[in-house]
Amino acid sequence: IRDPFPNNVIPATRINPVARQLMQFWPAPKSTPANAFGADNFVNTDVLHDIANQFTVKVDHTFNTKHMLAGTLAWYDSKEPFQLHFRGTPAEIADRNNYKLFRTVWAPVLNYTWTPDPTTVITARYGTNTFDDDCLPLYDDYDLGKLGFDSAYVSALQTKLIPRINLSDGFREIGSNTNIHIKWISHNLLGNYSKFFGRHNFKAGGAYRQIGVDFFDLSSNPGTFTFNRIFTQLDPNVANSAQGHPIASLLLGYPASGSIEVATPLQFYTRYYSGYFQDDFRFSTALTINMGLRYEYETDIMEKNNHLLVGFDRNAKNPIADKVTDPALRDRIKGGLMYA
Repeated sequence: IRDPFPNNVIPATRINPVARQLMQFWPAPKSTPANAFGADNFVNTDVLHDIANQFTVKVDHTFNTKHMLAGTLAWYDSKEPFQLHFRGTPAEIADRNNYKLFRTVWAPVLNYTWTPDPTTVITARYGTNTFDDDCLPLYDDYDLGKLGFDSAYVSALQTKLIPRINLSDGFREIGSNTNIHIKWISHNLLGNYSKFFGRHNFKAGGAYRQIGVDFFDLSSNPGTFTFNRIFTQLDPNVANSAQGHPIASLLLGYPASGSIEVATPLQFYTRYYSGYFQDDFRFSTALTINMGLRYEYETDIMEKNNHLLVGFDRNAKNPIADKVTDPALRDRIKGGLMYA
């Protein structure tokens, strides 16, 4: 059971120094609160400006009657902001939407054609595509020390952004802006051979393709702290809608929960292989017989550094088996996770 503070006011000496600094990221009210706890008292509008640029270039070159080369390059770049609830206030930096979607695409392609004789054509093509699809905060390397966070906590973070502060009862959360790095990558290589001889038109070729994505989500790395009314109620074990306040719990430095996620960069990919040959046999002027065979193979999804869990091997030797002294029991300890 907790006793209320005199006059229901938290003494200045009891206010957590970090919470005192965090309060600057909630702007002053602009309207009458929409609920009993004082939330929904700030209404604002925002104007968004998307910026995009693109170009395409194509070049063809004929070296001679037998060799031709063609190339194309496509590029696209855009910057797409999100609505800032606190735009134009000192709290703008900590707004949850203070980030942009940065997209950049590069797509070069090369085509080569070789005609060694009047009945033979050989072609080769290579194309690649990279698509950066990043959601990045509009600030970085924020000095969390001036907010009062412990140096050990700050040094453990991969990114120096304002932590996410969640408040119950309708209050808007702040901090920990979306911070996701995504790069889609593809490589394509194709080759074809075509030959006329007699009544036959023989074709053969193959293709190789690798499609992947590099993914690194740092959004939750700065930390997440949730505050509710429980710690400032008279009795935390008895629900009471008229007691406690999430802002009071924040000011006292009593979070209901807290966490830090350590992000690992992931590089997923899959590969595709195919080959074929075909013969178009002109049996007569009224009949052509097509015969051919095609083979395709595609791998499972893999991760470059074996960070992808793909199954459980019941017969694999378990790492803890060697630490068991009982031989009968040690031989029965099997099984392990499989990664790819």
